[in-house]
Amino acid sequence: MPVDESWVPGRMLRVEVHIGVTRREARFSAPVVTIGRGAPDQATPDIDLEQDDSVSRQHAEIRWTGNRLSLVDKNSTNGTWLNGEKLTPGQPRWLKDGDRIAVGRLSVLTVHLAGGQDAGPPP
Repeated sequence: MPVDESWVPGRMLRVEVHIGVTRREARFSAPVVTIGRGAPDQATPDIDLEQDDSVSRQHAEIRWTGNRLSLVDKNSTNGTWLNGEKLTPGQPRWLKDGDRIAVGRLSVLTVHLAGGQDAGPPP
């Protein structure tokens, strides 16, 4: 799914990252947010889950498409789960405020959209 040209800089995505008992928060305003496990010889993903060795190097990505956010599994080894439902690799799913993304054995991300808006109907 290409980045929509109607993406407006300044849109904000806040993500709570939980890896086991560790919690951190990150904010993004880029059109694409990568999720994965960093490696010394590769670009570091925006959300680097290096502490969870069950996360693929290029596991998933969140991207703005117009006014909505979508999540796509990048053919990860152990899969990506959205609110308990396994994603089909390469098939985008719309996100809404409060959605929970599980990747690997230990990592859970909670998505918060600016203003708590809904991301729209399913694709």
